[in-house]
Amino acid sequence: CSSDLEEEDELEEDEGRDVKRILSIMLGERPDDGRARHSHNPHSHHSHHSHNPHAHSPVPCPASSTGSGVDTGCVCDAGYSGKIEETKSSPFYAGTCQGVACPIYSDGDGVPGGCACNAGYSGTISKSTAPPYYTGECAAVPCPLHSDGTSIPSGCSCRAGYEGKVDAIAT
Repeated sequence: CSSDLEEEDELEEDEGRDVKRILSIMLGERPDDGRARHSHNPHSHHSHHSHNPHAHSPVPCPASSTGSGVDTGCVCDAGYSGKIEETKSSPFYAGTCQGVACPIYSDGDGVPGGCACNAGYSGTISKSTAPPYYTGECAAVPCPLHSDGTSIPSGCSCRAGYEGKVDAIAT
């Protein structure tokens, strides 16, 4: 016969062995003849080499880019240029997406923030995902009726018999 204390000690030992066995299986080890050995299965997902902690959860696309995750590909947002590539070390991607500057004859915080045509020019600049990462242009406004010159930015003067001044304004 055994005492209640002896039975409790045996149960704790059994539980301890079960916990160790479960942990060794989870770590890719195989309990065998009472000793745990590391599995050398070449198809095993466990390795002693540097390990990507994000292997099972995708690394999100970085700022100014869009996609399901770095592993499936990230594309720079409209108005940004660059390239994002997956790497094996932290932060698990290389590259950036940079905002494109406003094109000639326009001004602003860059294409992503918006560009407005300079005074004397007319047009619209819109964001795009294809190079040059914007569409549209700002073209010089031609001189108005009854004036001489090529365009407002290059200067216009009133013809004989007319008075006034042609000034460039931003719209």
